[in-house]
Amino acid sequence: MQIPTWEQFSAVFAASGDEQAQAVRKALLQQYSEFDDDSAASSVNNYVDALITIYGYFLDYKEGTFSIVEWLEEKLGDTFTAEFDYDNDTVKVYFADRVTVLSHHSMGTGEFEQDLAKLERLMKDRYHFLYRRPGEGVVNDTEEWLLVPAEDWQRAVQRYGQAQVSAHFRRCANRESIWDELYRCKTRIFLWLVLPVIVVFSLYVVWGTLKSDTPPPQPKGCENVDRAYSDQSEQVAAIMKYQMRKKLGCDSR
Repeated sequence: MQIPTWEQFSAVFAASGDEQAQAVRKALLQQYSEFDDDSAASSVNNYVDALITIYGYFLDYKEGTFSIVEWLEEKLGDTFTAEFDYDNDTVKVYFADRVTVLSHHSMGTGEFEQDLAKLERLMKDRYHFLYRRPGEGVVNDTEEWLLVPAEDWQRAVQRYGQAQVSAHFRRCANRESIWDELYRCKTRIFLWLVLPVIVVFSLYVVWGTLKSDTPPPQPKGCENVDRAYSDQSEQVAAIMKYQMRKKLGCDSR
């Protein structure tokens, strides 16, 4: 069975000064040739990289249910077996004395999420699918997965707290896929870049409309024209008011 031990899994969340966790991280990193110096042992990210490379799975966005089932066969050995029917895109999966039939679905679909839940139930909830939480604003075309015993997951949450555990891994049952992250990135781009442009443009249009509807200021004296020549007949007063507006430079109304 090729899954991380409790000591290896818990070393992800242990404090940097935990000597036992440091020894576990160093021992695992020695199996991972990319990091062969002592300083690498102090990096949790490097340790998680090694943990995923040795025990986990890099799930490409083009893959789906069949890839996960094949991975489980490799991880769990004879306990978990599968019979693939590629003509009908189905697979019959056996775990101990239990069996279920799944259709192939691609990652990112609702059906794929349901397949993960069915597989966990098939395994009597003994194991959990975990995915490595991507960095803030990071969008990859692959997801990094790990299979751990359910009791180890619960033990880690109880010992280190949900926030500390979730900073590195989350259960696939509550997963935030690359499509969710991509949507969040697009939303942030819209809020930070597009929305301010729309607001500024809208204000410019509104200001231009209000400005065009506001009459220009009149020269001094124009406000008195309508009150002048009240002692004249209406016809004579109209002619004299017109001439006065023209002389002062008032707009005719």
